[in-house]
Order: sequence, then C-alpha cells, then structure tokens
Amino acid sequence: MAQSKPIAQGIDITERKQAEETRRKSEEKYRSILENITEGYFENDLHGNLTFFNDSLVEVYGYTRDELMQMNYHQYMDEENVQKVSQAYNKVYTTGEPDGGIQFEIIRKDGTRRCLENSVSLMRDAAGHPVGFRGISRDVTKRKQIEETLRLSEERYRSILDIIGDAYTEIDLAGNMTFINKESFKFLGYSEAEFVGMGYKNYTTPENAKKLFEIYNRIYRTGEPARLVEYELTAKDGTAKIAEATTELMRDKSGNPIGFRTITRDITQKKQMEEALRQSEERYRTIIENIQDGYFEDDLAGKFTFVNDMICKHLGYSREEMIGMSNRLFQDEINAQKANQAFKEVYETGEPIKALDMEIIRKDGTIRFSEVSVSLMRDAQGKPIGFRGISRDVTERKKAEEQLKRYAAELERSNEEVKNFAYIVSHDLRVPLVNLKGYTSELRSALGVIGSNFDAALPHLNDEKRSAVAMALHEDVPEALEFITNSVSRMDSFINAILILARLGRQDLKPEPIDMNALVKTTVETMSHQLQERGIEVIVGALPHVAADRTSMEQVMGNILSNAVKYLDSSRPGRIEVTAQANGAETTFRIRDNGRGIAAEDMHKVFAPFRRAGKQDTPGEGMGLAYVQTLLRRHGGRISCESELGKGTTFIFTIATRSEKGARDA
Repeated sequence: MAQSKPIAQGIDITERKQAEETRRKSEEKYRSILENITEGYFENDLHGNLTFFNDSLVEVYGYTRDELMQMNYHQYMDEENVQKVSQAYNKVYTTGEPDGGIQFEIIRKDGTRRCLENSVSLMRDAAGHPVGFRGISRDVTKRKQIEETLRLSEERYRSILDIIGDAYTEIDLAGNMTFINKESFKFLGYSEAEFVGMGYKNYTTPENAKKLFEIYNRIYRTGEPARLVEYELTAKDGTAKIAEATTELMRDKSGNPIGFRTITRDITQKKQMEEALRQSEERYRTIIENIQDGYFEDDLAGKFTFVNDMICKHLGYSREEMIGMSNRLFQDEINAQKANQAFKEVYETGEPIKALDMEIIRKDGTIRFSEVSVSLMRDAQGKPIGFRGISRDVTERKKAEEQLKRYAAELERSNEEVKNFAYIVSHDLRVPLVNLKGYTSELRSALGVIGSNFDAALPHLNDEKRSAVAMALHEDVPEALEFITNSVSRMDSFINAILILARLGRQDLKPEPIDMNALVKTTVETMSHQLQERGIEVIVGALPHVAADRTSMEQVMGNILSNAVKYLDSSRPGRIEVTAQANGAETTFRIRDNGRGIAAEDMHKVFAPFRRAGKQDTPGEGMGLAYVQTLLRRHGGRISCESELGKGTTFIFTIATRSEKGARDA
C-alpha cells in the first residue's frame, strides 16, 4: 500500500480582497467628500432623531457632535418650524419622492436663528423598507438677508420715485404710458388707472403733440437725451401746464430701443411745487417733532446740529441754545466720559449702541435719566460725518424701579416680621397649652378623688340626683376632659407646624454639591419597610448633581416620596418614578406616581398650609408640601403639581444645577 501524503488546498481570495479594498476606498472617498463639503449632510431616523451628520452641520447648529447625536428636531426649532418640517418629512415618507426645497429656521445652541434649506430623501434598507431620511442642509441665512436687503432696496428706490417733486414717466415706442410715479398723476389730475396706457396726444394740444413727436423721434434716431425741453401739457380739468422735461431712450438688455423715460417739472406753478416739497419735508419733520422720544444729530465733535422739540423739553433749553451745544454742558464728568466712550465705540466699529443709560442735568439744575440709542451717519461716499440718535426720558421708570426696590425691601422686612411674629406667637401660645394640660391632669385626679368618695354620699341623695351626679362623674366630665385633651394636642401640633415653617424661613442654607442619586437612594432605603409591605416599585433615573442645602433636599425628597406612598391606590401595584433633566443653570426633577390622583377642584389646596386634598384617611396636618414649597423658594426654585383623579400625580420642581460656591467645592 502506497504511503499517503498530506493534501493542501488553497482558495484564491485575491478578487475578494480587491473588492474589499475598493469598497474601503470608495467609502473613505465618500466620507471625505461628506466631511469636506460646505453644505451640511445629515441622516435622521423615522422619529426625526439625528443619527449621522458631517462637521458642516455641527458648525451650523452650534452644538457639539456629542450633543447633536440623537437630538430630535423638536429640540432646536420653534413650534411653527416643527410643523413645517414635520409636514415635509411626512410627504417624503408617504410619496417616496425627495423634496429639494424645505426651508425653515433653527435655533442654535447660543439662541441665534439660522435659515436653512434642506433637500431630503427617504432611506430604505435592503428589503426596501423606509428606515429614515438623508439630506443636504444649506445655510441660506445670508441669502435670505440679501433677498430682504434687495427687497428693501427696491422698495426704497420706488419710494424715492414716489416722493420726488418731479413727475417720472415711462412710455413705449407708440407713445403710450407704461409706468408713472405718484407725482405724475398728481401733476395732470389723472388717476393711475386712467394714466397707464394713455397716449401722450390725450394730455396735450395738437401743436404740442407734434412737438413731442419731434422730440421723441430725434431721441430715437440719435440716442441722445433731450434735456430741459419746455412744452405745454393739458391737465384733466383742462388747465394748461408748462412742463420742463428731460427725456432719454430706454433700451433692453440687447440694446434695442423699447421706449422713453422722462422727468417732468411743472414750472408754471413753481410756487406750488415748492410748497409741495415743503409739505413733503414738513411731513417727515412733523413725524420727528411729534414722536415722544427725543431725536438728535451730532457732528463728529459731539455738538448738536439738529434736535427735535422733545430733546429741548428733556433738557429745558431752547432749540437755538442747543444747536452747537456739547454734551459736557448738560452732563457731569462721569456721564460725559461715558457718553464720549460710547460715541467713540460707535465711530470705531460702525455698530449702533442701544439703550445706553445716561444722567443729564437740565438747564434748571434738576437731574433726569435718559436711555440713548446712537448710530453713525455717513455721507454718500460712506465717510462718517456725525451721529444720530434717539433719547428717551426714563426718569419716571427709574423712579418706579427704585420704588419697586423699596417695596421689595419693605416686603422682605414685612416677611421677616411675619416670620418673627409667627415664631413668637407660636412660642407664647405654648404656655397656656401647658397650663391647660396641667389643669386637665389635676381635674382628672380630682375627679378620681370625688369618684372614690361617691359611694359614701349615695345615701344622702335621692334617686334622681344620684343618677345625675353619676352621669356627670362617670360620663360628662371625663368626656369633656378628653375633648379638652384632644383639642390641646391638636393645637400643639398646629403650633409645632407653624414653628417648623417659621424656622424653615429663618434657617441658614449651606449650599454644597449634592449627588442626588445617593440622596434619593438613602431616602428610599429609610422607607424600605413601607415599600416592601405594600409592594411598591420605586424607579430612579440618572439624577445630576445640584448645588443646594443638603438637609433641605432631604426634607423635599422625603416629603414628596412619603406623600406618594401614603396616597397610592391599593387596588393596583404601586409605582413611583424619580427622573431629572439638567437645563443649563437649573435642574428639573419629576416625581410621578400612579396613585389616587387629585381632583381638579382640590388642586388649589395642594401647597396651602393646613389644607389637604382628597379623602382624609391618613394622619397629618397638611403641612408637608407647604414646607417643600418654602424650602424650594428659598433656593430660588419652583414647584408645581400635575394630577388626574384615579390615575396619579406628578410633582415637578426646579433647583440650581450648581452655584459659584458649589462649583468651587466640586
């Protein structure tokens, strides 16, 4: 038998390796493209959560990559834009057709808004099922700003044409009116509807129509404008108008003549036109003079070149006195330097300053407060020539603010007095209660002595008296003493509650970094017997650190969790959830239970002292949540309650994430 030899079998994987390398390079190539394009690229799941995006999108949104990952579009849009984007995405999902023009606004992390234009298409898995959306996002904020600038520019030039004192008209080569400004139909008395489409022969005499034809013909043949040509026109009412006009040829983009444009001045009634111009100027001057704020213009040296009446009223000077006046004449040295520094900043940056608080000294020596906004004035070449601004007298507002501060201080003192009063009264009320307890005890002892000697007195009483005395000794008096004892105990409980509330308002808070996970865990452990006995499940989410007084936080959590346990519904397994979310400078905590819930008509009682909502089948004075509210307010926090009868209750409160001291200690 021949000796067997080992057999080695090789598989050629060259093509597979080449394919993998090709796929790797292709993936690397496309990833490089996505990371280097200026537009943002993104992928969302079907719920609108970001699952992939490039650096350009990170830059536009202003969040870090980690912050953006899995962020939902609801988190960086207002409700109006959420609706707009939701409708567009639903359309893409429903039709399967991409949408290349979704425009909306986002709110960046720093609070600024950006206008975006998204092209979105549906992503599908290998089986063709929709799994999300992908798209390109372009920041069109600057484009929108440019479009708005162009719109305003067009509107501005149209406004200029409408307010110039001369008539501006455009006619086609047949001599029919195609465009007019407001001055044109005011000039001849026609309405805009009547004027547009009208031929020039309709508003002039045959003689002047011939003259106009010759003018237009010469302009058409030579291409040269006709300047300051005088001719006669006829107004709608038949009156003659002597016009001074400059006309030039209009051409299309190819240079072909398409009509004529004319600026016409009525020199027959020059005075009327001067008056019209004066009225036009007066209209704007009237606006400036009648606004409730002061308007001023300064030269670069800081001297007034124009002021309205309100500025004069603010400072108490006449207009003649103020023209040429420097701010140093109505400001002390500190405010003059402050103003000069502000004007210097406007000059150097070109950026306006808004709501600058200033003190001014009126001519009569009284001091007023102004809020000033200043911007730079430039000439046609863009060279700075001075400053213009609005000055608002805020003296009364300042007085009101100071008054509010005084009221706040007085309220604080009043609150402190109320706390002291509550403390003192509660303390003093205990003295008579102690006496009542003592005398009640003595009465019980005396009653015992009387009762022990009652049998000896029986022979001396008739049946009716014997029965009455027995009733008094054995029933009426003991019952009255029991009532007194219970009332004293209840009053003592109320006084203790008032004392606790007063102490909470007076005790010193010692903020420190607190691990809320550990604090809640400890609180739950102290309640473990009740929780196990009643089969209650407590779920605690990831809770952030906060800066607060530890004892206060223990009381807050203890009271709310204790309430949740007390008022659970015995007909179903109890469940309590504790969650929190940090929102910048504060953290919002939510404690949700599936207990009895609170009726809408009882909600006003929830945080009121000595008030209790719902069925009164558990012991307590109704002070726990009043304590909680006081403690949270002292921390600058808030607490609210949401509840539905028969379904459960959620308490929501806020607390500072960290204080300056907490930040140093952490």
